[in-house]
Amino acid sequence: MFKNARITLTFWYTIVIVIVSALFSVALFHMSSRELDRVERMHARRIRRWMDLGLPIPDDPSSRRLLPFQDPEIIRDMKDRLAFQLIGLNGVILLISSVGGYVLAGKTLRPIQDMMEEQKQFISDASHELKTPITALKTTLEVYQRDKKKTIEEANRVIDQSLEQTNRMQRLIQRLLSQSKLDSDYHEAHARVDLQDVVRASIHNMNPLAKAKGIILENQLSEAFIMGDRERLEELFGILIDNAIKYSPSSAIIRVVMKRSLRSVDVSVIDTGPGIPKSEHERIFRRFCRGDASRSSESESFGLGLSIAKRIVDLHHGRIRVISEEGNGSTFVVSLPITS
Repeated sequence: MFKNARITLTFWYTIVIVIVSALFSVALFHMSSRELDRVERMHARRIRRWMDLGLPIPDDPSSRRLLPFQDPEIIRDMKDRLAFQLIGLNGVILLISSVGGYVLAGKTLRPIQDMMEEQKQFISDASHELKTPITALKTTLEVYQRDKKKTIEEANRVIDQSLEQTNRMQRLIQRLLSQSKLDSDYHEAHARVDLQDVVRASIHNMNPLAKAKGIILENQLSEAFIMGDRERLEELFGILIDNAIKYSPSSAIIRVVMKRSLRSVDVSVIDTGPGIPKSEHERIFRRFCRGDASRSSESESFGLGLSIAKRIVDLHHGRIRVISEEGNGSTFVVSLPITS
């Protein structure tokens, strides 16, 4: 599909360029011809004045060049040469515009092609993720339905398992909707936000989850104001703290540190989890990427959190990076521009 579109786009690019070039050449030839005709008429008047004086016109071309007029054949020859040169120039323009149009069409269609391929991959991955809890839910209910000796305890167990899978689907759908909204034409108004207050609120929201695992959330915050969307920023730091809790062992300490510079503020979320190999530092910010098996096996993850976090950071003209080595924990650093 894109190959045919590229050829079609190249054709129309070339047609437009050739038409413009041809019109310009015709106009240039017309103006040049008028100027040459004017010169020819001027020379004709000089010839008449020369002849009125009774002076002979030499037949020798070398002698005629010394007289104050030119041979009309030279004018006609100049017109012919100009026409051939313009035709040749248009041929070169046609060749260059065809090649350039093909390259330009490829560059024009590339973002659209990438977006469509990303959308296909997104739908495929989302379908796969939704298939897992649906299959588990269906299997649980079918097994229970075939059981001839149903008991209240078994019914409660099936209900608990069904609710667990339903909650899993709900969390996945919420992440998918969040990702979809961020991928769309997102233009929510930014306002002046107290980042210290945002980070503190995110820590407060994650505290029950940390306490359930015996994890302590420590913070070292400083005052900083940025232009942003408070709701999205709370989501951003909630994702990072949630990931730190998931991958940290019980009774661990997670630190959230803010450091302000002249033009930006860094917010670091530091955990003591299994760490991330350097080879995966870029890949973990892609959709549905869960990292290596040691990390993904320890926690239920859809692989959407960090991609959402990166998108939120990008929308706030910031930068997110990870500092980590396998076995030595991870530090996620978000850098955001501050306001005066």
